[in-house]
Amino acid sequence: MKQERINHNITFAYYQAIGKIPKDVKKNEWCLHHIDTTLRYRDKTRYDEWRIEDVIPMLRSEHSRIHSRDRHCTEETKQKIRAANLGKRLSEEIRRKISETQKGRKIPEEIIKKRVETYKKNHPHRSKQK
Repeated sequence: MKQERINHNITFAYYQAIGKIPKDVKKNEWCLHHIDTTLRYRDKTRYDEWRIEDVIPMLRSEHSRIHSRDRHCTEETKQKIRAANLGKRLSEEIRRKISETQKGRKIPEEIIKKRVETYKKNHPHRSKQK
């Protein structure tokens, strides 16, 4: 375990030195992503070595997006998650951060139309009748 962390830090420092990771940002915003996802199963020792040719630097948010892309929840799991979050309030700081990330976001016209149609279908008593 100790050796893995040392090699990880050396690889991270290399990418920072060549400019792929900005030096003025916090280290915890960046992580290293294995290019070949099957390497863990094919060659565990090489996967643990953190070779420069096997990994690329990326933001943690992008890394999370890549690894959560194939995760699908069952309906039962979704209901449990909803029940666990029901009634929870977000702090002002979290609400501010969410607001900042959403500012300037452009939603395509076809998505807006689809949302309106879905709303009208699910809430027929609220739609205006002429």
